[in-house]
Amino acid sequence: MGVVMTLTPAPNWTQVVREHGSLVLRLCSRSTHDPEDAYQEAWSRIFSHFHRYDPDRGTLKGWIGTVTRHYLVDRFRRERSRGQVIPLVDQQVASGDCPERTVFDRLRRERLEAAIQRLPPEQRHAVLMHHLHGIPLAQLAAEAGVALGTIKSRLHRGRAGLTHFLRGDP
Repeated sequence: MGVVMTLTPAPNWTQVVREHGSLVLRLCSRSTHDPEDAYQEAWSRIFSHFHRYDPDRGTLKGWIGTVTRHYLVDRFRRERSRGQVIPLVDQQVASGDCPERTVFDRLRRERLEAAIQRLPPEQRHAVLMHHLHGIPLAQLAAEAGVALGTIKSRLHRGRAGLTHFLRGDP
């Protein structure tokens, strides 16, 4: 006897968002400081994982709520371990509309650069190459001739060090 799989047809996404968007937005608003971004990312996750939805196991509303909650937990864990990403320059005022903001951005950038310089060389290299230049961790490991876990550890310790230095800890 073979296993028979039934494929759930793709729904009308406009209708699904209309019906369940308020649920997703409520969950995002309660769980994050940036609910609009989380809302968009949650829907992206819902769309890309729809092939996993099984109507025999529950309602679409329940499944959407579960996927959204799992995404928000992942997001929280990622922010807790990596910290919140804050751009160095506010794109809206980068044109020079606000001199005070330009000075603030320059001081913040200088403070970050000083904190980066305080990191041990291996951690500094991992942080800069991965986050600034976008080099994948596997490539960094291969170039350094070390295990992938070593690069991950250097990156984690480097980010923790930056957090420590930027908080003003000695």
